[in-house]
Amino acid sequence: MTADVVLQLDGLTKRFGSLTAVNDLSFSLASGTILGFLGPNGSGKSTTMRMIVGLTAPTSGQALINGVAYRNLADPVHTVGAVVDGVGHMAGLRAIDELAIAARSVGISRTRCEEVLDTVGLTAAAGRRISGFSLGMRQRLGLAHALLGDPQLLLLDEPANGLDPQGIQWVRELLRKLAQEGRAILVSSHLLGEVAKLADDVLVIRHGVAIAMGSIAELTASKASVIVRASDLTGLATELTQNGASVMPTNDTLIVTGMPAKQIGELAFAVGIVVHDLAASHTDLEDAFLELTQGEGIR
Repeated sequence: MTADVVLQLDGLTKRFGSLTAVNDLSFSLASGTILGFLGPNGSGKSTTMRMIVGLTAPTSGQALINGVAYRNLADPVHTVGAVVDGVGHMAGLRAIDELAIAARSVGISRTRCEEVLDTVGLTAAAGRRISGFSLGMRQRLGLAHALLGDPQLLLLDEPANGLDPQGIQWVRELLRKLAQEGRAILVSSHLLGEVAKLADDVLVIRHGVAIAMGSIAELTASKASVIVRASDLTGLATELTQNGASVMPTNDTLIVTGMPAKQIGELAFAVGIVVHDLAASHTDLEDAFLELTQGEGIR
């Protein structure tokens, strides 16, 4: 592992009987970066996060944090903070008391509990019982738990779930600030527009298998298309295909993927074909996601 790699997955696999939930998953996450972890429901995102923090044992492969498995970390609470699906709150307790119990067990002061409640905007609700919290407030309390130890790595499963638009924006700004302070953040979300604004890179999995990883620009560019009208569509289609583009002819146009409009125009000029129109279509992260997951969408 290089010095700035905080999280490294190597061939991580989990099988539940005949069902393979996660299959040979490998990626790394460096300090100061946010990785958006995307996939339809049931694709293996939550299972992956649970394996990273030792809540689910992998069938094979490994997840290493600073070069060691979670169970072998010398100081896990100050290394990893997590909001993971399936880990709930003690509804009968007040927010400050639930945090204080968790903090006391690992030698963290009550003052730190008050600090993280302030960070997540729950100071006014510190004395309220969690049973009366909305879903968005519970999400904020989960973030407070994750931040208790001021960790180097954050694993956040749907941290904006249940938040209103202002709350979603707040989460985005908080996570960017935490990354700028040097933390590595793995965040899953169904809010693709927010992931596009937040993440440095995205990893897309389907049926437990990684199917794409890269920057937002790389994923959307690979799915963008250009509509071309030209004097010789057949000849241009041949030239484009020979130069690595994918071409779908229609009655009077070519729909080209895998090559930007500028390069298409230059190639047509080089072979003496007159281009009448080049129109690049806009592709966003949602479009790319839906194509990658073959229309499964986010359920």
